[in-house]
Amino acid sequence: MNTRYLQILLQDAAGNLRSLLDEIAENPDFSDIELSIHLNDVYGSLNTAWNGRELTEKEAADISEAQYYRLRSFPIQEIIMDGT
Repeated sequence: MNTRYLQILLQDAAGNLRSLLDEIAENPDFSDIELSIHLNDVYGSLNTAWNGRELTEKEAADISEAQYYRLRSFPIQEIIMDGT
């Protein structure tokens, strides 16, 4: 597992989540659109951390645009949805 890569992505997710919380606290008119934008950033970092956890340093540095979007996608095939 590439823990260095994971740390970078999880720090990014944490920063995005802090930014979301700050924005909600400061903006009484916070909208669904703004929430969607912020959560897209949070989930994107978390999904990339999960999907890219086995990348080598070189692979992580050389990600193509197609790989980037695949890494950001929700890993639904790996999640057990019914709890069994």
